Amino acid sequence: MKKITRLLIAVALVLGVVALAGNHVAWADTAEADLPGLVLGQGRPALSQADAQKGSVVPPPATFTVCSPYDIPGVYSVGGVATLHLDEFSQGYCVGTILWNHRFAPGRLPDGAGGFLSEIVFVRIYLYGNLVDKVSTGVGDVSVCFALPPDKEGQIYFYDFYGPRFFHRTGQPAWVSTVTTNENGIVCTTALASGAYALVGY
Repeated sequence: MKKITRLLIAVALVLGVVALAGNHVAWADTAEADLPGLVLGQGRPALSQADAQKGSVVPPPATFTVCSPYDIPGVYSVGGVATLHLDEFSQGYCVGTILWNHRFAPGRLPDGAGGFLSEIVFVRIYLYGNLVDKVSTGVGDVSVCFALPPDKEGQIYFYDFYGPRFFHRTGQPAWVSTVTTNENGIVCTTALASGAYALVGY
């Protein structure tokens, strides 16, 4: 009788530990998803398997890196929010992106610029694994494009987020407007500098 009682206690303890572990994993996933500005990147499913089986489409990755000459030239969707257009780059260059929640934007927009009409796309340009501040058009060409929401007007702004690393930013940082093209509601700008790009307007 004592052996049976001990066995039952042992089984109950094991089941308790398994239940606690399961709750811990579920809590960890929930806490991570609630982190401010967190965007799920490549390698993490955006939808559950059940949703996928219903025919839902998994959005493109919000974080990725492509390198010359293997992945460049090409056009890449950044989380379904923007597109990154890459032309020929010299060998050794890579371009990475991060999609960031505009509610946690660095810096401030100039007066009269309006508000954010999109999430923020961080563009990072690397040469042999080292971040570079900018490239010339003779080295490669990269542009970022956004779709204007209906009945909205805007242009793309740039924030020199990585400027302090290269000691070329002085004064109070701010978003600055870029030369933006608009073709049938698709607005684009060259993105030859590492930093943050966003669609801004009314």
